[in-house]
Amino acid sequence: MRITLDMLTDRVRTHLLESSERLLKAQDRASSGKRIQRPSDDVVGTGRSLQFRSALKSIEQFDRNANFASNQLSVISSTLDSIVSAVQNVRSLALRGANSIITDESRAALAAQLDQTISQIADLVNTQYAGKYIFGGKITNQPPIVKNPAGSPPYLYQGDSGQLKIRIGPSLYVDASVRGDVVLNIDGASAPSSPDLFQTIQTIRDKILAADVNGISQEIVNVDSVLANIVALRSQVGGRVSRLDSTIQALSESKTRVQELLSKTEDVDLAEAIVELRMRENVYQAAVTVANRVLNISLFNSSTY
Repeated sequence: MRITLDMLTDRVRTHLLESSERLLKAQDRASSGKRIQRPSDDVVGTGRSLQFRSALKSIEQFDRNANFASNQLSVISSTLDSIVSAVQNVRSLALRGANSIITDESRAALAAQLDQTISQIADLVNTQYAGKYIFGGKITNQPPIVKNPAGSPPYLYQGDSGQLKIRIGPSLYVDASVRGDVVLNIDGASAPSSPDLFQTIQTIRDKILAADVNGISQEIVNVDSVLANIVALRSQVGGRVSRLDSTIQALSESKTRVQELLSKTEDVDLAEAIVELRMRENVYQAAVTVANRVLNISLFNSSTY
């Protein structure tokens, strides 16, 4: 087979282009730290990378959800603490009012404090987190507790009976809400045979003004019932927060493991990448040298051989 100058120069150009392409890929790997630049670099590795990235995206979403739920439940727990303090204050005022020898002025002062406490508790149950009301079940865009225009009962619940379930795992949900009607026993939501907290406080107020010592003592039993219910709810919320803390820790560990697997699939060994880059540079330089020699051969020089 006769080797012509055109064949020789075409082959040199082809080798030079191939060497240039390999050098460019080596430069990309060394500079980016990524072994897979395009799916064709590693079809199997690309498939694994997509799976790991999908898993990582899900874990990050679950982590955001779990942190949101934990923060909201922490706000609920803190609010319940404040309600407990307010109810304890109601009990203290009731005990002071169950005294037949206090003056009318003192009774009026106690009644005024109870009025303030009713408003305080209503405001607490209308607490918001991230712009949403957190004691109204699934209804989060309006205050769960509103004054009753009719006057009795003093306040109405306008939330629903739903639970705000937040997904924190493939098949794992957490209830990130506590219903205000359950907290306050409105319409007997937590104790059907007992009045709600607002009615109880209002009754205590009226009996203090009427100097009805025996009646006040009977209402303290209702206060204790509501107080025990709120303390139990606070304990339940604390349990959910504790479980969420464990879930958040587990999600963090899962995220780290998936990131490691993704790195092993996509990333290059930097030392190997640098060695390969230097080798490709040497090969390319050799190819350039050969190309210069071949392409500088003139037709006149080639005809002399």
